[in-house]
Amino acid sequence: MERPSTDVCTTSGSRPVPASNPPRHHRPRGPAAVALRRTLDRAPWACGQPARRPRAGLQSERTSGAVEQDRLDAVLARIARIPFRARFHLRPPEREYVAVRGMDAVRRHARELIDTRLGPAHPAKDGRQTPWGGHPVFRGQHATATCCRTCLQINHGIPKGHPLSERQRAYVVDLLCRWIENECRAP
Repeated sequence: MERPSTDVCTTSGSRPVPASNPPRHHRPRGPAAVALRRTLDRAPWACGQPARRPRAGLQSERTSGAVEQDRLDAVLARIARIPFRARFHLRPPEREYVAVRGMDAVRRHARELIDTRLGPAHPAKDGRQTPWGGHPVFRGQHATATCCRTCLQINHGIPKGHPLSERQRAYVVDLLCRWIENECRAP
C-alpha cells in the first residue's frame, strides 16, 4: 500500500490536498502576482505602515488625513485595468443623485456605509453586503474593489480579521469619492 506524500497543503477543516493542486484561495504565483504583492507591501495605508514623505518641491494635498490625489489616481488607474472593475460606471439616476445632493452628502453617506458595512473585523454578510447599484457609493465600491473585505485585502492590501483603522476608512472614502468625482466629470 502506497503511503500518501508528505508534501501536502491543508486547509482548516478540510482534507489534505496535494501541493501540486492547491485550493483556489491560496496566493497566486507568477511575475504579475509578485509585482502586485511588492506594490501592496509598500502601500502606506496597509497594516499601519508610516506614510512616505512627499517628494521635495511638491505640495501635499492632505486635509484631515486624506490621501493625496495623485496616489488615488494611480490606484484608480491600476484598478481600472481589471476588466471586471472597468465595466462599472455611474448610471444617469446616480449622476443625478450626486448633482442634486452634492459631493458633501455623498462623502457623508460613503463614510456611514463604510463604517457599518466594511469597518467591523467580521462584517455581516461579507462578500454579499454591497448592492450592485441604486446609490453612487455602491457602484463606486464595485468599481474600486472596496465592496467587501476580501476585495480590500486582494486589491488594496488591507487585511481581513481586524476592524478598519481611521486611516484605512479615510482612504476607502477618499478613493470612492475620487472615483465618483471622475465619473461625474466624464461625458
